[in-house]
Amino acid sequence: MDMVCHCSKQELKEYILDIVAKSKGHGGFAFGTGNSIPDYVPTEGYLNMIEVIREYRGDFK
Repeated sequence: MDMVCHCSKQELKEYILDIVAKSKGHGGFAFGTGNSIPDYVPTEGYLNMIEVIREYRGDFK
């Protein structure tokens, strides 16, 4: 959740794609914050996280 709160969109994208790459070959993954989303999480950061994963999945083709 710290990454969602403090990283730029590009930093968050690099972080997420690194985790996805490390997860390959292990049967899939679910990506989230690991917690509920508290009030202090910036909306933009949360939406960036969702957008990066959706781009990775190919939702915007």
